[in-house]
Amino acid sequence: MVLKEVLSDSRCPEGVTCVWAGEVSVVVSVYKDSKLIEDNTIVFSVNNADENKQWFSTYLPKKQRKIESISVSPYPKKGVETYPKEYYIKIGYVK
Repeated sequence: MVLKEVLSDSRCPEGVTCVWAGEVSVVVSVYKDSKLIEDNTIVFSVNNADENKQWFSTYLPKKQRKIESISVSPYPKKGVETYPKEYYIKIGYVK
């Protein structure tokens, strides 16, 4: 899996009070044997965490399918610009 692109990041930056927590939208590319299988747009928000875990688990090795958390980093900070190359997806799973 490759984080291909961050389409938008409207998450509430650290150091700011927001009415809405926000979300981040990304394109993830899945490859098998160096061949593209799928490009999928995924929205990370509090409303669809289970749906995202399910999608990621279909492409992970069997030992890593019990996903505990998925997050997009770095988290925005007030007054700090995040460049596209800095983003990554972190997947925490139960061993």
